[in-house]
Amino acid sequence: MSTLTLTWKYDAPPTRDGSFIRPDRFSRLSVEQVKQWPVRVGRTDTTLDALCDVSGEPSDCVVLRDAPPLDRLGAQMTGGELRVEGDAGHDLGASMSGGVIRVAGNAGDRVGGPDVSQPRGMTGGTIAIEGNAGDHVGLRMRRGLIMVGGQCGASPGYRMLAGSLVIGRGPVDHAGLEMRRGTIICLYDDNPAVTGPNFSEATRDQPIAVSAMPAVAMLVRRAASLLNRKASNDAVDLSSARLRLWHGDRFELNRGEIIQCLS
Repeated sequence: MSTLTLTWKYDAPPTRDGSFIRPDRFSRLSVEQVKQWPVRVGRTDTTLDALCDVSGEPSDCVVLRDAPPLDRLGAQMTGGELRVEGDAGHDLGASMSGGVIRVAGNAGDRVGGPDVSQPRGMTGGTIAIEGNAGDHVGLRMRRGLIMVGGQCGASPGYRMLAGSLVIGRGPVDHAGLEMRRGTIICLYDDNPAVTGPNFSEATRDQPIAVSAMPAVAMLVRRAASLLNRKASNDAVDLSSARLRLWHGDRFELNRGEIIQCLS
């Protein structure tokens, strides 16, 4: 598959806003048109090739290399694939509606949350982060899948409207606060789902077999494949896993669910 590679030129970034990197729009342009893509830096207008070396072929798959943790990468993306070979900043995939974002490192706060002036977070697409993520992952997300291979900061799934969030490592600090719908899955035994007093545990002292919830097994396998992991090894042994289940926040009528995988 052809890719378009953007290699960052600066150690000290002239801008922290990476929303100008748009795989869904670059696929329709020539390489020269991509180089002349307009970028706003402070009060100055410049072009993409002033910030990045552009190589490869026009494609809906864009690889970003050697960049600092830019904010708003993939913001309002509608399709295509963005691969970040390093860390991402805050508001990764803000209000995106389609496509795939893969981050080889860590990400900041509000992954998949609302973009500037937008009432909702992501409404579709997939975000896969191999490392850790900051606070409020999945803030007001409406649809889509977010996979964090490492730890999350405070309140993942805060005010979540729908969609799926898979968290690799624990502990989890108050997951799903004010969630209206959706699914949060916590992998590994070291990842206790700290939900707070307004959640009701459905399984209590009798965890259920993963075979009783095949949709969970399918979601975990999909998330593991996005991070190039084997679900039976690096993620969770689904053949023997059992699940603990909490209903969502009582302030939102217990809708939504939080699931912890037990080996």
